[in-house]
Amino acid sequence: LCNYNNERDAVPFFAQATTIDPNFAQGYAWLALALAVTFVLEAHAESLSAAMQAAQRAMTLDANDSTVHWGNALALMYSRDHERAGVHFDRAIALNPAVVQIGADRANWLRFNGRLEEALAAIDNALKVGPLAPQWFWAWRGEILFDLERYRDAIDAFNNVPQKSHIAYCYMAAARAYLGDEANASQALGKAKEIRPSV
Repeated sequence: LCNYNNERDAVPFFAQATTIDPNFAQGYAWLALALAVTFVLEAHAESLSAAMQAAQRAMTLDANDSTVHWGNALALMYSRDHERAGVHFDRAIALNPAVVQIGADRANWLRFNGRLEEALAAIDNALKVGPLAPQWFWAWRGEILFDLERYRDAIDAFNNVPQKSHIAYCYMAAARAYLGDEANASQALGKAKEIRPSV
């Protein structure tokens, strides 16, 4: 999961899993995760609303599953309910600390809460898995570094993402602009518009 547009494609399959087995907690949890990421990429409010519904259903089915808490954490985070999201992130990690993706998403939660140095340390810890790290870990690192106003480092981080979203290109354009590199800023913005013309 979490390889940019793959989430949107995964939504109907997770939805089908919950139809086949309405008591499958992980099916609802993964559906919530996929819908939450789809919301970030497409900014459709109905995706976030559906993510919250799936996450809550998963919680009623199994409150002791790390993926269930992860799904709730992500849906709540993008709903800007950061306090409750933090509780679910902590519980998810306590239940299964080996899932580095949860720690990476928690790094983003730390960023949203203004705890930027903690966020950077958290994403760097997640990246210790080496070349097996999902590419979106680097995207989160880039966004954290951008917020820290470390624009060159942010660009370097995004350059580790081979399949960039329009959001990554927008960050790169802004970072280039802050560095006074208008030509490359314009180029990055152009790439963002190729992916999402409404940017």
